[in-house]
Amino acid sequence: MTIKASDRAKISERAGQFVKAGRIEEAVAEYQKLLDGSGQDVSIGNIIGDLCLQLGQEDRAIELFMNNVETLERRGAYSQALAIAKKVNKIRPAEPDVMIRLGDLYGQLGFSGEAREQYTQAADEYEKRNETKPLIALYEKRARLDRTDLVTRLKLARLYLEERKGDQAQVVLNEAADLLFVRKEYGEAEKILLEALAVADGDYRTLTNLVRVYRELKRPETSMEMLGRIVKKRGPRTDLLSLMALLHSEQGDKDKAAEIYGRILAEDAGNYDIRAKLGIIEIERDRPDEALEIFDPLISHFLQKSDEDKAAGLLGLILMSGRMHLPTLERLAGVFRGVGRTKDLEVVLRVLLAEYRSESRDNDRIRILRELYILLPMDAGIAEEAETLGIRRELHQEAAEVAPEAGRPISEQDQEMLRLNLAKAELYLEQGLVRNARRILENLRLLYPDDPRIQKKIESLRAAPSVIIDKKIPEIVEETARREIDIIGPAVEPGMVVPPVSAPPLDLELLISDFAQPLPPETPIHPAAETPSSRKKGPVFSVRSGPAASRTKPAPPPPPPAPQAEAPDEEAGSKVTSAEIFAGLDIGPFVASAAGSAAASQGYIDITDKIEEEIEALEVEFYKQLKERTSVIEKDLVDIVQEFRRQVDIKVDQRNYESRYNLGLAFFEQNLYEEAIAEFELAAADPGRTADCWSLIGQCCVKKRNYPEARRRFEGAISLTPEESPERFALAYELASFYEMISENEAALALYREISAWNPKFRNTAKRIKILEKIVS
Repeated sequence: MTIKASDRAKISERAGQFVKAGRIEEAVAEYQKLLDGSGQDVSIGNIIGDLCLQLGQEDRAIELFMNNVETLERRGAYSQALAIAKKVNKIRPAEPDVMIRLGDLYGQLGFSGEAREQYTQAADEYEKRNETKPLIALYEKRARLDRTDLVTRLKLARLYLEERKGDQAQVVLNEAADLLFVRKEYGEAEKILLEALAVADGDYRTLTNLVRVYRELKRPETSMEMLGRIVKKRGPRTDLLSLMALLHSEQGDKDKAAEIYGRILAEDAGNYDIRAKLGIIEIERDRPDEALEIFDPLISHFLQKSDEDKAAGLLGLILMSGRMHLPTLERLAGVFRGVGRTKDLEVVLRVLLAEYRSESRDNDRIRILRELYILLPMDAGIAEEAETLGIRRELHQEAAEVAPEAGRPISEQDQEMLRLNLAKAELYLEQGLVRNARRILENLRLLYPDDPRIQKKIESLRAAPSVIIDKKIPEIVEETARREIDIIGPAVEPGMVVPPVSAPPLDLELLISDFAQPLPPETPIHPAAETPSSRKKGPVFSVRSGPAASRTKPAPPPPPPAPQAEAPDEEAGSKVTSAEIFAGLDIGPFVASAAGSAAASQGYIDITDKIEEEIEALEVEFYKQLKERTSVIEKDLVDIVQEFRRQVDIKVDQRNYESRYNLGLAFFEQNLYEEAIAEFELAAADPGRTADCWSLIGQCCVKKRNYPEARRRFEGAISLTPEESPERFALAYELASFYEMISENEAALALYREISAWNPKFRNTAKRIKILEKIVS
């Protein structure tokens, strides 16, 4: 219960008088009344602790001081906490728990040398007492603090073995071997790895490290003998066979390596890693046909993931082997053709044309020329070669029959806009917003009627559920808005210049984050009964044609001849002509030319100029939206979410820690990191949420690219969690991801291994370890 300020002043004055009078116990009793859970408890606790020392109540004083240390740590006041911990250390200089707390505080403040000194003193004290478990925890902490501390790791491994924790010992021994390998102390590394292999002879990491050491020691036969012995004992495991194939490949026995990889692939056709390795072996064996056949499922997999760069990269491996392999070139052309990369497609087609010309394969030359003539109808070299083959007139006629919108290659900027809007449509489909997705796809189909990706997406709408529960609409809207911001990025302010997109096109993830385009307008742009001849009369609404102002405007139609005078008719007064009906309106006159006499007789009106003006206005508006990089749907979603946040902020009590925590999460999801940090700071006053809040603040700092503060928050969050608890390892995973992001790969690898020792199946820890081991090595 909070004490009134007037009452607090009276109690403090009375307690002070007791101290002056030497009545310490009564003073302590009075000061005890002021401990009400408010922010002043730390200073009052220090006063009571000092008085308890005067009374000889050392245990009670230390308890009060350490409670204050914990309170200050939760608030992030590490310097104040350190000062109090030093006071406790003077009272109990041989207490290892206090030394460890001092080390933690030094570490939080960035004084790693002082932290190591405190940990060393605590370790010496535990060794004197023969206390193994706390000593293990301490060595683990020291190993995390200094990634290059070999002595600590070896001591830790011995302790693990004494406690029959073979898995943890093996991890630490491999870490020690990694350090020795970096120092090029290969002989010592071999000794440690053989010790680790004695713990578990089938451990893949230990075997890989031993193979690496034997490679440096020029003893490949030792590696082969060791692997053969283990395979015989453990059976033909995929990882062991893969390692054996690698050894055969390194020794030049490509045939044996291919045989082993083929055996693995026969058992597991979906193992893309082995498939890639086997394909490379076939390239090295100068067998491009087999390599292409092996790579083909992997290429299809990458194309399904919209990662055509990786697909092209695999084909490039074959082409870079020194032989111009025509089937690979044809496959590469198909990749670029399927994703609309016309510039790259042109390059590949020209190479194919040259190869077919050199081999006198005229049928293939004609096939390639047909496609190139459509892509580049004005290219003199292509026209000349077509003339040589006697097919120029035929190709010219075919190109003329192809509709301009269907045959003409689209610009790089159009490709980027197309990809972005396809990604947005996919997002809306995932969230159940089928009508929104359909709107995007229908508009895209108007602009790009021949793109197969659009048609495929439209067909997928038929199977998509379109029923959304009303209660889930706010969650769907909020989630869609958050993910749409990730895809599109913030809208560009009016007047800002959008940077041009360079070729080759970026992959989908980079495109979505760096270059956003709006949805095309919904207005139908093609007349219902349009013919090729009529299409030439007016401008077609298309990104390809550029802004209306930049194009040449068609010449106006010739003025109609003056109307002939007619004799007055008795019935004229009872008739109303079309000219009288439309008199004074801003529309075109009747078509009075000979060609249009039939239309004039039927009362049709030539409004070509008006249509052109309207279409040009639409194009101007479209390019205005294109520049602003926003759309109606985007604005609606953002407005909804902003209004939702404003209402919540008004209603939430700031002293309600749970509500502040949830509000912080909402702000974080909306990329409002400053607001999120403020809310998490308030919620961190709840002891049960402190570590979680600190971790979330660290994530906000990462988003703001404030990496030093992010490191401090993540490491502080871990220090607040119990040893060996699931919460601690979850936070350790976040910290490892952070280390990996800032390229501290060894630190990240050490944490991932620590997590794997606790739970090998925790998230994707095993995969991260495998990747980082390759990077570090």
